[in-house]
Amino acid sequence: MIDIKSINNGELLNGNSAVELKRVPSDSIDVVMTDPPYGLEYDKYKWDKDLPEVGIWVETLRVLKPGGFAFIMCSPRQDLLSFQIMILRKAGFFINFTSLYWIYKTGMSNARKIQTEQANDDAQKNLENAYAGFQPRPATEVILVTMKPLSEKSYTAQAHTNRKGVTFLNDCMIPIINKDGKVEKRQMSNIIVSDLALDPFGDDCGEIECADSKGNSHRFSLDSWAKHTLPYLFAAKPSKREKDFGLDNLPENKREIRRQGLKSHNVPMLPRPTARKNIHPMVKPLKLMSYLIALGSRQEDLVLDPFCGSGTTCLAAWLLGRKFIGIELEKEYFEIAKERLKNVSGGIKKPKPLASGKIQRLSDFKSFELQSQGGPIIDVSGEKGLVEAIHFALNNPSTTSVEAHGFKITGYKKQNLEQQKEPDNVQDWADKGINISRGCSNDCRYCYAREESVRRHGNTVKNWPKEKLNPKIINKGWRVSSKRLMFPSTHDITPGTYDACETVLKKLLKAGNKVLVVSKPRPDLIEKLCDAIAPYKSQVMFRFTITAMDNDVLGFWEPNAPTYEDRKKALALVKEKGFRNSVSIEPMLDFPNVGNLIEDLRPHTTDCMWVGPMKMVRKRVVNDSPQVEKAIVKIITDQTPMKLLPIYTRYKNDPMIKWKGHYRKQLRKLKVEIPPQKDDWRDRIPE
Repeated sequence: MIDIKSINNGELLNGNSAVELKRVPSDSIDVVMTDPPYGLEYDKYKWDKDLPEVGIWVETLRVLKPGGFAFIMCSPRQDLLSFQIMILRKAGFFINFTSLYWIYKTGMSNARKIQTEQANDDAQKNLENAYAGFQPRPATEVILVTMKPLSEKSYTAQAHTNRKGVTFLNDCMIPIINKDGKVEKRQMSNIIVSDLALDPFGDDCGEIECADSKGNSHRFSLDSWAKHTLPYLFAAKPSKREKDFGLDNLPENKREIRRQGLKSHNVPMLPRPTARKNIHPMVKPLKLMSYLIALGSRQEDLVLDPFCGSGTTCLAAWLLGRKFIGIELEKEYFEIAKERLKNVSGGIKKPKPLASGKIQRLSDFKSFELQSQGGPIIDVSGEKGLVEAIHFALNNPSTTSVEAHGFKITGYKKQNLEQQKEPDNVQDWADKGINISRGCSNDCRYCYAREESVRRHGNTVKNWPKEKLNPKIINKGWRVSSKRLMFPSTHDITPGTYDACETVLKKLLKAGNKVLVVSKPRPDLIEKLCDAIAPYKSQVMFRFTITAMDNDVLGFWEPNAPTYEDRKKALALVKEKGFRNSVSIEPMLDFPNVGNLIEDLRPHTTDCMWVGPMKMVRKRVVNDSPQVEKAIVKIITDQTPMKLLPIYTRYKNDPMIKWKGHYRKQLRKLKVEIPPQKDDWRDRIPE
């Protein structure tokens, strides 16, 4: 039996699904995404002769969690489609859902023209342009949507029990450009379109910018979804580059398409044998499998593909942060899948650590430095022997400087990855964060807590500003703790949360705790809070987030938060009332004026100021308009290591200025080491 908990990224199995599935525990799979044999007797491939037997689907149903969905691709041919539905129903799947239809425009016709040479004149005339049966050029495939029956009485009860019986439609919304030129998202439909297949113009662009009134593809575009959601994915209909990506170590093989003995006029649309490394004839697009996985699962969920072919489903699952189990009967396709996953995803299993401290492989190196007699190479375009020197370095890794082909080659060993990891906000400032609300009405565009809530807890960006108080935290009692406590850490103190914040903070302080109070401050609320906790003045350190002086910048990035003047006023107010205070300038939203911001706040600050750039901008910021894209680009451009260095150089000896983890990480790229700065602010609060 497979130990599900021991699966790191995924598990590939070579064998018959009817046998291998028996090794998978019952009720352990979150979603099934598979492209089984269609029963078309496709060319010479015996495995495509019949539809999978019902026994495989019975086992698939067994391992799927109650309420878990299965997305099963199928031929649109009526006999095969109806038979596949009948088999799934017989296996026990609930099939009362609308199918999805994937539309593309690169299908090849299998139509055979009727030969009229032996017919009489009248027959020849009547049979002109006649084709045998009905074989139009294929432009669609069906995706059957099925589910394991619920174990609870309703979808809501099932969702509360095991997070199943649900699909994540908002994760598959299609971005389009509206009449105002802004990007907005539309609810997904049961049509998925690749390559702008519904548009009258012929160029394959796959760009959101092509979504205009000339065509209809933009309403259902898989390419637009992937460009907006998963920009690292490859082609729409899988190109040779996508199919062969990661297969550098495999030889190219000719893929025999035309059946032996058939002349070209019998099958005019079928291509001639082509050389490729991924010889599977039915490779589906990475975007399509990613779309379906996003529809039916969340990160860390376990995806099953009992007919995984060359591994596209498994690769998509890995890229989306899911785990996978892939089963493939054919040994040659299994090897292709294994190679794709090993070279593209970094491997199914993490490599074991080296037995000794010696460098044994190139992956143990962080970088190589090549020097000629004139010093480090800057423009290498004309350097003789450079290619040979690099080849020597790659094949002879060493930390000892060596001479080769006129170059001095030195390898630098990577530092321990654990030592490279920088602490986050809570780890820098506190050992534990306490929060009483899910959501924050300030609705900051870069909010890490919102991104995490959406990604891990099923919240939505739209619902995040609606603050939902947690009565369990508000009503609980507190004991004194030896830990550094930060309150709150995922939301601010706002008009909607103030009363609950005051209640919890007073309980924490009354128990004898010292608390770091963090927020984007509103002067009226902060003054009220200072008065309420005045008896505990010696147990409190305020830390106010003040990220820019320009209110236009603040209004864009932190739309419902206080103005700069209000935050500065609140900072001065707590100092006047005898409290210790400090400032967080993270993220720096107006980088060119950070120095002015520091000096303007210095007279009102009693303790320290923490400075840091914005982390994971592309991941956390919802990029829903050209204006947002422009702002993102500016942030990224302003916060390169070379741009960050002058601010550090200016303030590195200033005892009031502290550097956040991501600032330290960025400067390390320039070989500037800033020591970790754990902030035990409790020692600086006077007794």
